[in-house]
Amino acid sequence: VGSLATDRLLELIGADAAYVERGFSYFTVESHVRFLAEVQQGERIRAQTTVLGGDGRKLHLVHEIYRGDDDLAATVETLLVHVDLKTRRSCQPADEIAKAVASLAAAHSSLETANAPRAISLGSSGEKA
Repeated sequence: VGSLATDRLLELIGADAAYVERGFSYFTVESHVRFLAEVQQGERIRAQTTVLGGDGRKLHLVHEIYRGDDDLAATVETLLVHVDLKTRRSCQPADEIAKAVASLAAAHSSLETANAPRAISLGSSGEKA
């Protein structure tokens, strides 16, 4: 579910199949999952995604997975890096993608993120994102 939620967010910011065809994408480089409640087969679930940070090549997300009764069932904290698919190296995203990430990060900065484990850091100084 976390992977599907990431894919949907990437589509929303413009990093969709057409962007991949242009030779760019995001790769997941780190993920932390917390399983908090059991979900039964056939039970309705929903994912709520918050952009915790977007610093150039890096994209830091948390997905909160809720059961149909709105009980938090899991969190998936994910760090992605933008990649040039030809060189297989990290690179800056296209301007329109960077602007979409920055816009979401700004909009989400005031959201309550108590469920975000914050196990991932965007900085090299060891500070949490």
